[in-house]
This record gives sequence, structure tokens and C-alpha cells, in this order.
Amino acid sequence: MTSAIAAFSRRLSLGLNRIEGRGFVASVATLVSGQTVAAAIPILFAPILGRIYTPHDYGLLAAFIGIAVVLGAVGNWQYSQALLVETDEDRAARLVKICFCTSLITAAASLAIASGLALIPSIASALGLWLFALPLMAFVSGMTSCLVAVATRRSDYRFVATMSAVAALASSVVSLYLGWKGYGFSGLAAGYLVMNLTQVLAFSHRHSSALAAIWRVPLSGAASLALSDRKYPLFTAPGYIMRELAQGIPALSLNIVGASALAGQFSRAWTLLTLPINLVGISLSLVFQRAAARELQETGTCWPIYRKTTLALIIGALPCVILASWAAPALFTFYLGPQWEEAGYMARLLAPMMYLRMIAGPIWPVFFLFRANTLEFAIAALQLALIAGGAALVIAFDRPPIWQIATFVVASSAISALQIYMTWRLARPASPNAHQTATDRQTEDHPSCKIT
Repeated sequence: MTSAIAAFSRRLSLGLNRIEGRGFVASVATLVSGQTVAAAIPILFAPILGRIYTPHDYGLLAAFIGIAVVLGAVGNWQYSQALLVETDEDRAARLVKICFCTSLITAAASLAIASGLALIPSIASALGLWLFALPLMAFVSGMTSCLVAVATRRSDYRFVATMSAVAALASSVVSLYLGWKGYGFSGLAAGYLVMNLTQVLAFSHRHSSALAAIWRVPLSGAASLALSDRKYPLFTAPGYIMRELAQGIPALSLNIVGASALAGQFSRAWTLLTLPINLVGISLSLVFQRAAARELQETGTCWPIYRKTTLALIIGALPCVILASWAAPALFTFYLGPQWEEAGYMARLLAPMMYLRMIAGPIWPVFFLFRANTLEFAIAALQLALIAGGAALVIAFDRPPIWQIATFVVASSAISALQIYMTWRLARPASPNAHQTATDRQTEDHPSCKIT
């Protein structure tokens, strides 16, 4: 390794060691505090935005975000997941360069995809020049997930929390101003773009020492590591793409059949219901992944932290689903305005599915801890097949558009339940030596992880 890589590794190691002095709950609480503010900001702006923008505007935004999120899921080919669980600091430095290179490749491919979509009259007329913002979105998404992984390794939770709130505020202010100026869908799309740019620029400045690896790490070393960690682009990245495609199917299919207003109602209900998931789930997932990886390496099992985390989620998520099931229609009408009453009823329909997602999401990293990339890929493929198949059947048999949302809820609920079950199977020790065997298998794949 070069001296530059060694210097980067020492700085990263100092940051990583600080997590040992932090409690699991304290780390989650720090992230959740920022996510609470980040979630509160769109809620505070929602009554104004709900009266400036129409359901049709939000329907177009859902279609735009659906495409952008799929390309963002490709991003750095999910090598950022490897960065989160990697224990060797030299390899972590090389993974930063891998994330940068793969994000550039994804951006170049996104330009070709955007050009192809621009040839489709219905999409071109709806999204216009915003299609050509997709390559930038793909690159930004790849680098943001990479830098968040670096920040997590350095235990820089306070900054991650702060930037969640700052990005949400920037997005809401831009959307409000452009909506007041009468830009319609473009105002919402600009707000979404500003939110992502704010995060990547702030993280790039904060963790510029990590970005130094992009120029100083030899390309040959990065390529060899990319090949050895090929499970992430071969299985994890396609799995992410399929999950994002599956989640975007209702909004896209509703727009296809001309139900843009219904797509907007669904999108608004979905966005507001996922706030609790973003509030706790993402924060908890980041801390859980690092803590469970360390526990698995040191003790040969992550069962204790998995069990406590899952139980806390089962109990803690109940108030959210009860509130949504009971009061959503009245809350949406009162807070967002009369035109959003239907979104409240959709929130009631979505609530049980969101409960299962709130449990399954934070414990998802168990698949990466036990190198079960192929299993994760298979579940994602099943999810896409069920949701796409359900939407196709509804269209083929000319059923009312609301049936598309109903089939989406049923299929997604079944997949979330399956995810919870499979993570339980992976984490639960089948015998006293079961987790030691898993750890030995992990050590064979990554010799630098060997416990001494």
C-alpha cells in the first residue's frame, strides 16, 4: 500500500474507534434527532405545498422519482454496503475509489437511458428536460451513499443527522418558492434535486480526506478488490434495482392508464407514511449494521443485538400503524386540504404494509453480514414479479385503478414478512457452533477479517 492509503487508513481508523465508546442507543438517538427535524420540515410545509401543487403535479413527481431512484439504486453498484461492513481499513480506502468509478459509469449509462426515454412522446411531454437531470442524480446518489458509509465508519452521526435536516429544509424552501412562482411539477423536481445536491456537497467537504483516496489509490488495487467483492454488483445491486422498480410500479402504472391524479394521491400518502421509516429505520439500520458486524466478528454471533432490535421495532412501530389506520383520512383533509381526502384513505390501506416494512427495513443488513447476497437477490426478484404481475393482471382484466394499489399492498406485505423470517433464520444460532461456522466462512472470503 502506498503512504497515502496508509494515512487515509489511520484517519479512518481513529474515527471508527470512537464508536466503541458510544452506546448503541446513543448512536441511534443522535441520528433520530436529526431525522426527526428532517421529517418535521416537510410536515410543516405540507399544508402550503398541498395547496400550491395539484395531485397531478405530485403524480408526475412520483414518476420522475421512480426513475431517479432506480438509477440511484444502481449508483455505486452497492459497493457502499461493502464499505459499511468492511473491517480492514486498506480495503475501505480502495472501496471509496471503487464507489467513485462505478458512480461515473452509472451516470454515463443513465445519459443513454434518458435519451431513450426522451424518444417516448408520453414521457417526454410529461417530464421534459428533467429527463436529462437523471445522470447527475445517479452520480450524486452513488457518491452520497458512499460518503454516508464513510461518515458511519467514523461515527460522525451528528453530522449525518444535521445534514438530513438541512437537506429537507433546502428542498422544501425551493419547492415552496418555485411553486409560488407557478412552476408546477418543475418546482417539486427542483426541490428533490437540491436536496440530493446539498447532501453530497456537504459530505464531500466534511470527509474530503476520504475522497483523497479517489486519486491516490492505485487503480489496479481497486480493480482487484472490486472483483473479489463482486457479489455486490452481481446480486445486491440488481436486488436494489428490482425493489425500487417494484415500489415505483403503482405510480408509473397509474400514470400509464391515465390516472395521474390518483397516482398523486397515492404518492402523497406513501411519502408521508414513509416518514416514520426514514425517521427511525434508516438511522437504526446504519448503527445496527456497524454494531452487528463488530459483534459478529468479536463473538461469532449477532443474535443478541438482532433479537433486541427486532423486539423494539415490533413494539415501537405499533403506534404509527394504529394512528394511520384510525385517523389518516381526517388528518389528511384537515392538514393538507380537501383535495387530499383520498390520500388519507390510501394511507389507511397502506398502514399494515408499512408496519411490516418498519420492522423489516432496519434488520435488512443481516443479509450482508452473512454474505447471503444471492438470497437477498431472490427475494427482490420475487417481490418484483409479484407486484408487476399484479399490476399487469389488473390492467389486462380492466379492473379499477385502485386495484393496482390493493395488489401492491398484498404483495409487499407478504415480501416484508418473508424478509423478517429469513433474517431471523440467518441470525438465530441453530447450534452452539453455528455462528462460529458462519464467521469462519466470512473469514475465508475476507482474510483481513480473521479474528486473532
